Amino acid sequence: MKKKNHLLVTLLALSYVFLFMETVDAQIRMTHTSDSTSDSHSHYVNILISTNRVSVCPNPTNSIITVSGLDQVDRMDLYTLSGNLIGTEKNSKTMNVSSFNNGFYLLKMKSGDLLIIKQVIVKK
Repeated sequence: MKKKNHLLVTLLALSYVFLFMETVDAQIRMTHTSDSTSDSHSHYVNILISTNRVSVCPNPTNSIITVSGLDQVDRMDLYTLSGNLIGTEKNSKTMNVSSFNNGFYLLKMKSGDLLIIKQVIVKK
């Protein structure tokens, strides 16, 4: 579980660094080594940060955000900039953010083997 949290913090840090860039595509290699054996397993995750192909509208918002540019969204997770998970939607392109405080958030979307991270601004 701690390894997943470390990966999430890394992804959030990458997102924060590139929030104001137009497009950043990255491929990250994740390696897992079992504590009981010396076997390790690697796989790649495709990450798009602030890509123009995917948009979240309206942004800023005070109610519901909608994702466009993806055929399907398997999962959306909304995080504070400190890395706290505050909202989740599965198999939906919309998320209600009206109950969240004003501020900047990171929206992590999973679509197939693609991971997209976008900035969301809640402003009431």
